[in-house]
Amino acid sequence: MEQQLNDPAVTGIYEQSRHSVYAIANGRQQDEGGPLVILHWNGSVWSKVAGGNFGFGTLQQLASDGHGGLWLPMPGAGGQKSYLLHYSVAHLTQAALPGGPNKITVGTVALISGTTELLGGGNTHAAADEGTDVVGVVLEYGT
Repeated sequence: MEQQLNDPAVTGIYEQSRHSVYAIANGRQQDEGGPLVILHWNGSVWSKVAGGNFGFGTLQQLASDGHGGLWLPMPGAGGQKSYLLHYSVAHLTQAALPGGPNKITVGTVALISGTTELLGGGNTHAAADEGTDVVGVVLEYGT
């Protein structure tokens, strides 16, 4: 079976300063979004600083971690697990969500001003079905 492809797209931007801007991009796999790429602008040139395949869903948002890194919510789709990705010093690592990776979906995050704590917005749901027993949640994640 031939894999259908979409054009790559920049889906989110975060400005730390005029000489430090991050962009996230997803590309080419239809419906799934991936692979994920993180780009950095240093005031004169863009460069790829990290990337990889991190499951389903099109990443559209990112937030500061308060230490020069970034948090990226991976909302999952089609029963895939949801988690947070943390970017720091050219590395991406997965951070688990409370309640299990298949029972919560986080789609947006924000740094709490003056701290290194993060708020995440999303919902809880039955492990096998994102459409049943949905309850909105706000999570606090300390780093």
